[in-house]
Amino acid sequence: MAEEVEVKPLSEEQEALFKENFGLFDKEGTGVIDVAHISTVLRSLGLNPTQAELAQIVAEIPPEGEEEGNGGTIGVGPLMDLFAQRITAIDVHMPSYRTTAAVAVLEAFRVFAGTSDYVSVGQLRAALTSTGEALSAEEADAILAAATADGHGRIVYVDFAKVLTDMM
Repeated sequence: MAEEVEVKPLSEEQEALFKENFGLFDKEGTGVIDVAHISTVLRSLGLNPTQAELAQIVAEIPPEGEEEGNGGTIGVGPLMDLFAQRITAIDVHMPSYRTTAAVAVLEAFRVFAGTSDYVSVGQLRAALTSTGEALSAEEADAILAAATADGHGRIVYVDFAKVLTDMM
């Protein structure tokens, strides 16, 4: 039998970041998004659920309503609770995950930056939308929303890597 783990509440920063990313898809401010956007929201927050995990997530979270043709909507509360559960599980079952993830993120940025401390927003967008499990333009925009570019379209990649891994 699996050990029951108390879910840690999200920090103020994590909650604000979650709501900001959720809001990118809640265009009308209703507090709900189409279930089709769950994957994008979670990925923009540093989680990388598989298609099977997404199907399980959709099955576990009660839809706020069913609209013809889109499979329903999910409220901000249930999705934020799920995010808190996933973050707690990572902390409890894989304590080295954040450190390992931080190193991996930094190494990935070093590939793009070379000897520079910067990576261009355009270069990062191109990589996110065309390599590996390519993200959609919306997903890339959600991730880049957490980046702080300088006046020249560049991101200090060490700072951005910290933001990304703090979201995990």
